Amino acid sequence: EYFMEQGKDAFYSEDVVSLLLADENLRWHNVEFHGRNYEMSTWHLARLLREYDIRPHHMRLYQENEKQARGYRKRDFEDAWSRRL
Repeated sequence: EYFMEQGKDAFYSEDVVSLLLADENLRWHNVEFHGRNYEMSTWHLARLLREYDIRPHHMRLYQENEKQARGYRKRDFEDAWSRRL
């Protein structure tokens, strides 16, 4: 849904976490790992998505700052979405 709303094919991991935390209706502010609650982070996001065989990639998305960081592509999610829908 976020990929479609933003009209982008890829996001940095930190941007995905920011989008999830910004939505008050979603319950992503706290995630549970090993019986403890943590605030959602890029590390937690990667661990959650690994269950669906989705892994972050090194990428450079934005021309203006030439930043390289780990992130996700829309196509990384397509197989998981097709299995869940």
